[in-house]
Parts: sequence; C-alpha cells; structure tokens
Amino acid sequence: RLDMYCHSSPRWLTTAGLSWSPALMRVRDMLVTRQPYQDLASFEQQYTGRISTVKGYNYVEINQQLLAQRRRDAATPTQMLQAFVTGSADAAIVSEALLTYYQETQTAPRLALYDNALHCAYAPSLDSTLQQQLNTRIIELAKTDSYQLIYDSYTGKGQEVRR
Repeated sequence: RLDMYCHSSPRWLTTAGLSWSPALMRVRDMLVTRQPYQDLASFEQQYTGRISTVKGYNYVEINQQLLAQRRRDAATPTQMLQAFVTGSADAAIVSEALLTYYQETQTAPRLALYDNALHCAYAPSLDSTLQQQLNTRIIELAKTDSYQLIYDSYTGKGQEVRR
C-alpha cells in the first residue's frame, strides 16, 4: 500500500481523494523529439507522429486535440521514455530529471514546456496528524532549498535546454 508519493504535481494527477503537501521544489517538463522544432507552436503545427505519455497524467501544455490524436500511453514514466528510446514514439513529454538520467536521450532535441511545483501526494488513508507533521517538515526543507539545489545540480539546470 502506498500512502505517500513525493515527486508529483496536482497538475499531473487528478486522482480523487488525494491531498497534497506544500511545494517541495520545482522541475521542468520537457518535450523530447527526434527532430528539432523552433518552439511548441511549430511542434504542434508540424508534428505527425506518436507522443509518448504516462497513462493518467495530464499534459496541459500541449494542444489537447493534438494530444488526443497522437498520445501513446505507458504505465510508468520509465516505460514512457523507453518507448521514445526504442522508437515506438517520436516524441515524449518527460520530467527533466528523468530525461537527464537516460543517456540515450542526451543528443535528442528538446523544448522546455513548463516549470512545475512538485508536491507529495497523500492517500486518503494517511493519518491527518502525520500529514501535518510532514507538511511542516516539507515547508522547512523548501525554505532551505535543499532538495532544489540537489535537483538543479543533477540536471544542470541553468544551462541551455534547447538542443
């Protein structure tokens, strides 16, 4: 049983009954493609392939009609990116951290889509007193930027993201 998941956003998951912590840090969603695009508008106008996504995730940055026609859902973010790496899809929407982890994507063109606040999602079964204690600690950690600094160091944030 999973009572808490701390690398998500209320923008991505709309599962009923979840409650959310204060923001812990910020991450970017990236659009990785096989060919370069000037910007998101040119991608939306020109792209004709499949877009690898995670089932149940919302991608509000992308034109919803295009997404509905081109979406190829995977069960997990790792499987979603694997679909791009193996050629089952020619584009993927992925967090910058996961994209950085996959060596196979390092030379792929990419566009930064959106800067997301990450939170912890709490299951309805998680005790409310424990939620309050966790929220207090998350606020303290967020004030020090501890997680943000680690994440930025890992992803090289601040460097040019369009390749």
